[in-house]
Amino acid sequence: MVFGFAKQSDGHVSIDSVPGSRTTVRVYLPRASANAVVESEDLVHEESQDGAERLVLVVEDDADVRSLTVQLLRDLGYRTIEAANGAEAVEQLELRHDVALLFTDVILKGGETGVDVAKEVQLRSPDIRVLFTSGYTRDVISHHGRLGAGVDLLEKPFTKTQLGTRVAKAING
Repeated sequence: MVFGFAKQSDGHVSIDSVPGSRTTVRVYLPRASANAVVESEDLVHEESQDGAERLVLVVEDDADVRSLTVQLLRDLGYRTIEAANGAEAVEQLELRHDVALLFTDVILKGGETGVDVAKEVQLRSPDIRVLFTSGYTRDVISHHGRLGAGVDLLEKPFTKTQLGTRVAKAING
């Protein structure tokens, strides 16, 4: 996650380790300029308007990440339901027939993948759109055969603006 964040921010990470003594991790990020663009909450809200009030099923095995993602989506005007794994996602889907988007982590605990979850969900409800997320880069996931070409992926960590833009785009096609 740290490496992905640094790389995404045009920075890098240095790790120095002395066996039996210490490990030092340094994260180098570019200096922000005086002209840096600050995310506008109005822009985030405006970008999500087309999909606002739509229902998003969030599948994430890390409870803290799931909770934060759900809160961000709610702040953006989306309704949410959540699941920690594929079985819970299918249970939620059986109870709700108005899910517009499945937002799932690619790598889940227990050997299951978000791709498996998406296939099962789309078998039951083919109209549900899918947006994947991962702390791994697209190259790493694709290299290990977990995600095919052309699949919609939002890399972690993501900002509220990025989440709002990508969810609205996924829902609206």
